[in-house]
Amino acid sequence: LINLNIHLPLLPEKFATMPIRVSGTLSNDLGSARNDYPGNSTLNNKFLYSEGFGMDIVTFYDIRLRVEYSFNQLHQNGLFLHIKSEL
Repeated sequence: LINLNIHLPLLPEKFATMPIRVSGTLSNDLGSARNDYPGNSTLNNKFLYSEGFGMDIVTFYDIRLRVEYSFNQLHQNGLFLHIKSEL
């Protein structure tokens, strides 16, 4: 979605250009849980799914910020933030 370089004049020249890459994501998970003795669990022997969307922001040294919003068949939803570095 976005591919740009930002100049940072206060840093040494070697680090003065910061790349920023932004990409969109879509996700879904499908599955089922089978249990012949379900007990009191409401999720056994049912179709399970979740869906979501988000974006990844990648910058210096493959530092990645992921922002995701997802929801499931129980009408539960949430906003999730992940930060990961490849260092």
